[in-house]
Amino acid sequence: MDETDDDYLGISSKISLATRQRLILAIDEGVVDENSLISFLKNKENRVSKHQRKLQKKSWQNEGLEKNNSKVKAPPKLISQADSLKVFGETVSSKAINFSKPDNPALKDPDFNFSSIFLNGFSIRKMAVKYPDLIVMPKNRSKDLLDRYSLPGEYYISLKNPLVNLSVSAEKENWPDGCYRLDINLTVELLICLLNLGQAIPDIYFKTNYYPNGKELCLKVDDRKIIFRSLDKINGSASGLCLHKDEPWMDNITIP
Repeated sequence: MDETDDDYLGISSKISLATRQRLILAIDEGVVDENSLISFLKNKENRVSKHQRKLQKKSWQNEGLEKNNSKVKAPPKLISQADSLKVFGETVSSKAINFSKPDNPALKDPDFNFSSIFLNGFSIRKMAVKYPDLIVMPKNRSKDLLDRYSLPGEYYISLKNPLVNLSVSAEKENWPDGCYRLDINLTVELLICLLNLGQAIPDIYFKTNYYPNGKELCLKVDDRKIIFRSLDKINGSASGLCLHKDEPWMDNITIP
């Protein structure tokens, strides 16, 4: 490349010139798709915002935890590893399972109905091979969407809660501290388990991640099939959140 440094002023100077050149070359040669880059940055921004909120509230939250730790019990188990084995015919090794801690006062809140749920963290692509007729694949099938995966573990999840039909800012103000919106692949795995185990599923669109075009992506069970819709295409139907208690081990993963 024979471009000068001036050609890269549009990208933060905190990034080295060599890295900036590699990024622009990757975009020019089609190695990095613009929409995939937008989707990646959007989800990273959400992760950064979540981390900042956790830091801002850490002091008083720790004080509250000290007072409430002895009173918080683990949520009741809704889906076990044995249940997951029945659904998928396989699960991860027991040694690989991560465990959530009952150290958040929100777990006692009856309005959020937290449950203990085992999830393998499978990608949507892998689950679609097992259940091709259960998942109605979206038209936009980016690698970020289909190959996103998560760490296996015991998740504390709030499936039924008051966070319905709220704006993004209102959701963040009203969801419990130390909790976050469940990622799309985990939401798909959860819904597959609930369907196969005959568990009740709220009749709402669950907000998850974002399409590459930046639109908010939702999931819903409709006629016993999992469908994908952008938030602006749900035609006034109820939309809400499937929350999970955030744990440090959940961030120790990268998108392949």
